[in-house]
Amino acid sequence: MRDPAILQQIFQEALHRTGDERAAYLNATCAGDPELLEEVESLLATATATETLTGEGAGGSPSPFALPDLGGGRYEIQRLIGRGGMGQVYLARDRQLDRVVAIKAIRPSLASKPEFVHRLATEARLAASVDHPFICKVHELIQRDDGQVFFVMEYVEGQTLRTILKKGPLDLLTAVRLARELAEALRFAHERGLVHRDIKPGNVMVTSHGHVKVMDFGIAKTDRPEEPAAATRPGQILGTPAYMSPEQAAGRPVDHRSDIFSFGMVFYECLTGDLPFESLSTTEYRHQAAVAPPRPLPKRVPQRVRKLVARCLEKTPEKRYASLEPVQAELGTVLSVLSATHLSLWQRIRLAPRPWLVAGLLVAIAGVATIFVVNRIRADRPSQLLTQQPVVTWPSVEESSRVSPDGTTVAFVSNQGGPRLWIRLLDGNEPKPITAVRDAIKTPAWSPDGKQLAYLFRNEGRAWLQIISVWGELAGTARPLGGGWDDVALVRWIGQRIYFSVASGTQSVLWRHDITRGVDEQVTHSSGKRFTTSAATVNVDVRQDEARIVFVAERPDEGLWLADLDGRNAERLPMPPGSMLTPRWKGSDGKRILYVTIENGQPDIWEYRLDTGRKAAVTTSPLEEETIDMSSSGDLVVADTVEQIAHLWAVDPAGSASSVQLTNDSRSDLWPSLSQTGRLIFHRRKGSFVTYSTRDTELVDARWTDFRLVPGAVIGSGAAGGVSADGRRVFYLRWTDNPADFPELWVKDLDSPNQPVKLWNQFWFPGNHVNTWAPMGQNAVWGPRGSDELYFVRPGPSTDPTFEIVRATLDANLKATMHVLAAAHGEQRFPDLAVSDDGSFLAVVRTNRRLYRGGTVELLDLGRPEAPPNVVFEGAEGTQLYVKGWTRRGTIVALRAFRPDVKNATEIWEIDPRGKRRLIAVEAGLLGMTAVLDPVRDRLFGTSVTNDLSTVRSVSIVTGTSKTVVANALEGITFGGYAVTNDGWLLYMRKDTNHDVWAFSLSDHQAASPSQGAKR
Repeated sequence: MRDPAILQQIFQEALHRTGDERAAYLNATCAGDPELLEEVESLLATATATETLTGEGAGGSPSPFALPDLGGGRYEIQRLIGRGGMGQVYLARDRQLDRVVAIKAIRPSLASKPEFVHRLATEARLAASVDHPFICKVHELIQRDDGQVFFVMEYVEGQTLRTILKKGPLDLLTAVRLARELAEALRFAHERGLVHRDIKPGNVMVTSHGHVKVMDFGIAKTDRPEEPAAATRPGQILGTPAYMSPEQAAGRPVDHRSDIFSFGMVFYECLTGDLPFESLSTTEYRHQAAVAPPRPLPKRVPQRVRKLVARCLEKTPEKRYASLEPVQAELGTVLSVLSATHLSLWQRIRLAPRPWLVAGLLVAIAGVATIFVVNRIRADRPSQLLTQQPVVTWPSVEESSRVSPDGTTVAFVSNQGGPRLWIRLLDGNEPKPITAVRDAIKTPAWSPDGKQLAYLFRNEGRAWLQIISVWGELAGTARPLGGGWDDVALVRWIGQRIYFSVASGTQSVLWRHDITRGVDEQVTHSSGKRFTTSAATVNVDVRQDEARIVFVAERPDEGLWLADLDGRNAERLPMPPGSMLTPRWKGSDGKRILYVTIENGQPDIWEYRLDTGRKAAVTTSPLEEETIDMSSSGDLVVADTVEQIAHLWAVDPAGSASSVQLTNDSRSDLWPSLSQTGRLIFHRRKGSFVTYSTRDTELVDARWTDFRLVPGAVIGSGAAGGVSADGRRVFYLRWTDNPADFPELWVKDLDSPNQPVKLWNQFWFPGNHVNTWAPMGQNAVWGPRGSDELYFVRPGPSTDPTFEIVRATLDANLKATMHVLAAAHGEQRFPDLAVSDDGSFLAVVRTNRRLYRGGTVELLDLGRPEAPPNVVFEGAEGTQLYVKGWTRRGTIVALRAFRPDVKNATEIWEIDPRGKRRLIAVEAGLLGMTAVLDPVRDRLFGTSVTNDLSTVRSVSIVTGTSKTVVANALEGITFGGYAVTNDGWLLYMRKDTNHDVWAFSLSDHQAASPSQGAKR
């Protein structure tokens, strides 16, 4: 039997060499021993597989062999994304299922070896047998008659954990969150009899959404007798030495506890940026892993986390955790505490228990308890948010969350693996499904004792009621309720009665199901005030004594109302109407109501006191709360949340259809503007995606260089910036405190320490009814010669004209000389401006303020400002005109879009200044307000919407041919705000929407310190 130490020593030396240097080393070391050479090459191929898949280390010479059209034409190869020891990886499109995939093309030297192909087939079979959101999916293994082997798998956008850790250790919250997801993935595999055997940062991806993906089951083993594992000869060591368990490094048999050791190694590195053992050569590593204790973790790491890692790194398998279930549960508890913005005193004790601290804190707790009792008496104060914690943040849709009466358990509906009802204890235990996968499921309601749940499921388009225990046992048979699936929603379970709403047109009626008698009864009277409802959102709640209801009334009386149980004697609460959701009675005294409103510009939870008439926001954060529910005492709230965040992406339309994410922060990055010098301006804000307010908004100065974005300094508070062609100056908007006012137009020298200057106090902003349009539109543009001239539209005199086009000539101190070039009267507007490259003409669109009312494209002769405008193009009633810019040939590119309900088409025209015109193409669904011209390459980009599918389209101005640049294959993605770089890349915004469930701990007293009552 070959000495494993010799094999590992050669492997380690070869791993740090590449190309000819590696080949020469292997030829010299393994001369005369082809079996040894084969084993080392196999180890090298496995070690580099994940880096190959993710594109790390890509580069070098072209492919050494031709890649054929795979799967009978099923896969369309788009571009090479990586190469490594196993071969090359390509980005491809699955034509049959219309999805993006990654394809490993195995090197011929490896594909010709039966043992290696057998191991690869085992990887495909094992990986395909585990279907989990934190494990990379394997689709297909293709073995061709000519000997070529291809491995088709899920394409994962993101970075390996190895790449991330090169920048240093992770923050504690991120490390715990990723470790918890990794533990969940490995536990899932272990429960199906699989042991990975090569857990390391290079085999763990972190997706662009921040979630874990475990990769590469190439050396996995299974304890299932019906599933043969990859062949491993006695004494053969597979894996990466630095992360192996002692038994694996010694070549002894391993089980799932070996993965637990490797998990501990990875978690340790995430927390420190280093490994727990100093030496990494094979012999020294085996000695340290078997004998020496790991280096201690820093004291900043909570004690319970240090204990968890230490137990994972025990030398003998018997002393480690028996499974990853308690690891996952413990990390869930830690994560829940860390996720709170401010920790309660009790949570601080639990995270870092120290005997000397406990005594002092007990005294503090006693004092705080006294204050708490006193403040509870002062019940006129609004509730305060103490802590928040995520209940579930899976990469799927979670909704219909309901908290048990005692506040210990949350039920919710998730589409992960199919629509099912799940429950989770808030003490850190993992969620568990309690129903089978159904066609659709929604609106659970807890029984008063918290031992059962009622929920609705869909059957033949109708809503059926089912009761189930928290252990998953059905209680009785299901029964249909009186309404279609989209019309029925459960409200509350009180005593032996389950209240539910039934919508009919614009009216909703409250019903209840009597469990004892098995009958349904109408509750609200026909003459009572009606409330709103939908399939998942219930805008009515019944008080615990069943005497009163609170609800959101339908239009025109929209607002929050109270009424008797039957809906009569309704009274409106004195608060602004509109935009309210899910009112809920707080506690049993009937004096407080929680509800969701956008009064502060985004959905937050608010409280209203009936006895004092006071209202206050409970939450204020980027999380957008929707439906809410409360425990019986009212001290715990759960909410379905929608987090909408946008980032900047880039795509090379000439090279491939694969996009690259440029920004990845906790705020939304919007509306890029690019100079000819590569200077990039965009605005960044916290909160909802489509917004033009400058509150909490910063203008960011960055650069596009070497096919990537390099962020720079924050310019200041502002939105919708436009950078000049020479990159010297930027204009942007600021709003006043009065939302009815026009925004102010400001300018700044980017490289000057001088403060920005307000150019004009009333800039015409086109409005936000077109939510994919860059907010400046084209109604403010820099001159083509630099940054000395700015053209913009401003409101005219209060009487007439309505709007004016102004040329502002700026001096070195940004002092402007204004000259009015044209005026619009009555209902007319100027939504688009474009200056010719030589500065001779200004092309403008003159149209009605209402969409699709026709208009004209006019030319203003800038050399003769007194000359009347020349009309070069017209649009009749039912059309909308846009000017997208000038070509290098001195022609205008204009769009004429038809009203969608009449004709779903947009015409693209090229217009000569003398009025000669040419129809370039007709594009169905092209949104004219999103289009941007690339004059260097004579192409137009824009968002096209067909059958609710949004794509980015490119149209050649010369030939009229068009193609899809980026397909909208994900939920919640919006394209817009384009900018074209000098090297031909297209920058765009992309919005992602996450549906999660969060829990909020409340207190009824006014906080006396930041640790109490802190908001997010």
